[in-house]
Amino acid sequence: NPRPWAYPDRMYLESTNACNLRCIMCPTGQGLAQRKKGYLDWDLFRQVVDEMAPHVTTTTLHIWGEPLLHPRIIDMIAYCREHGLHAEISTNAVLLTPELSQAILDAGLGALYLCLDGTTAETYEMVRREASFEQTREHILRFLELRNRGGYARPLTKLQIIELAPTADQVETFKRTWQVPGV
Repeated sequence: NPRPWAYPDRMYLESTNACNLRCIMCPTGQGLAQRKKGYLDWDLFRQVVDEMAPHVTTTTLHIWGEPLLHPRIIDMIAYCREHGLHAEISTNAVLLTPELSQAILDAGLGALYLCLDGTTAETYEMVRREASFEQTREHILRFLELRNRGGYARPLTKLQIIELAPTADQVETFKRTWQVPGV
C-alpha cells in the first residue's frame, strides 16, 4: 500500500550537516559523508513545520551535524514550540555558551542530549577530536545550573556516552558522575 495509514509521530529535520569536531565514530567527523555542507533554509524549515505540525508531535533538529552551528537554531526551536512541536537536539556542547544555554531555555526546547564521551580529558579528547574536555564539561555544568536555578521543567536533559573501545571502561563511572539534578 503506497499510502500510509497514519503519519509517523516524529519528523527529522537536519538543521545542518556541518560539524565543528572530527569524532572517531561519526561519518561526518571522519570525512566519510560526501554531501555538500550546508544549513537548512529558514523558509523551507517554516514550510515543512507549517505543513507537518498538525500531523506529528516531535521533531529532531539534528542528524549528522552540530545543530548549534545553525545561525537560526534558536528561532527554529521557538518556531517548533509555537507550533506545538516537541523539538529535540543532540549537541557535542562545545558551543553551548551560557548565552546560548539561556536562549535554548527561553526558546522552549523539549529535549537536549549532551554528548560527553569520557570521564577523563585523555579519553574524551581522543574520541571528540578538536574539543576540550574541561571546556565542554563546564558548558554542561553551566547549562544545568541555569536550568535548575531558573526552574525550567524543560528541556528534558540527558547526558550520553557512546560505548566505544576507549570509553567502555568509563561507562559506569560516567553514569555515577552524572546523577545530578536536572539530568
